[in-house]
Amino acid sequence: MTGCLAAIALARARWSVVVVDTLSREALCRRQRAYALSRSSLALLERLELHGNLAAHLWGFDELKLLANGGRSQVRFSLRDLQQPSPAAIGCIAQHGPLMALLQDRIAAHPSIAVHLGVSWQVDALRPLPGLSTSAADWDLIVAADGRSSSLREAAGVGSIGWPYNQSCITLQCCLQSAGTSTAWEVFRDEGPLALLPIDASRTQVVWSTSRAAATALLQTDTATFSRQLADALPGNVKLLELLNKPQAFPVGLQLARRFCHRNVLMLGETAHCCHPLGGQGLNLCWRDVDTLHDLAQPVGRGTRSVNWLLTTYGRQRRLDT
Repeated sequence: MTGCLAAIALARARWSVVVVDTLSREALCRRQRAYALSRSSLALLERLELHGNLAAHLWGFDELKLLANGGRSQVRFSLRDLQQPSPAAIGCIAQHGPLMALLQDRIAAHPSIAVHLGVSWQVDALRPLPGLSTSAADWDLIVAADGRSSSLREAAGVGSIGWPYNQSCITLQCCLQSAGTSTAWEVFRDEGPLALLPIDASRTQVVWSTSRAAATALLQTDTATFSRQLADALPGNVKLLELLNKPQAFPVGLQLARRFCHRNVLMLGETAHCCHPLGGQGLNLCWRDVDTLHDLAQPVGRGTRSVNWLLTTYGRQRRLDT
């Protein structure tokens, strides 16, 4: 998603863009996830004129409850705590499928964007990209947005520092009772944080952090046993009614690229940085990369700044925020 947003941002800044991905459109849209979008991410969608089309698929929350120490410590964050005038919501929950489909439609329809999906190719900074006669070294800018295990980052000779946490995040959607349809929850438990994100009036996205061993064991249990374990992890006044899809788990860790720019390659999103998804900070940090790239790409697109200026400034600005 971050790469698609970057393509749209660059095209709007008068760049000609080529998008390459090894996955098909169907595979890109299939993921069953939901994301908490902060106000900075919502502002980016508005600037790129995507918010209107996506509005029907966004679910706003106007309260965030933080619980710790078994519920004995509580903080409630509401609209009144925001200093912006009359905000509609603290943030929004977006489902992966509709959001990715919208982004795919936009890049496919844009006259300045060429799309190559489902392409199998070996990453090498000196070889031509599929279907294109020029080599990667001939491009003004290569945006590496291929994730934490980025082949482009490694091909560019840019290493990374970091370490895995002994944690995995279990994600699933379910029906809950008394969770509140406009309330998001972050529960700090001894085993790790548990997030409850309202998708709509009847569904909630659960992001459950626990040890890797515990996550593996939970995914191997039957549905009834898993449901009991999840019910025990929920806040006391929230009841589990039904699981809506099969739980999945992914490991989490900390990773930071040693450089955010090298030659004509720019590291974007999780190619540049990965962190624990606590509070949705991972995705929103990635989208602030796109916001900065959009700002810097505009004077380059107008011919008043150089690509080297963009690379240098992007690396400096994004390193500080990250």
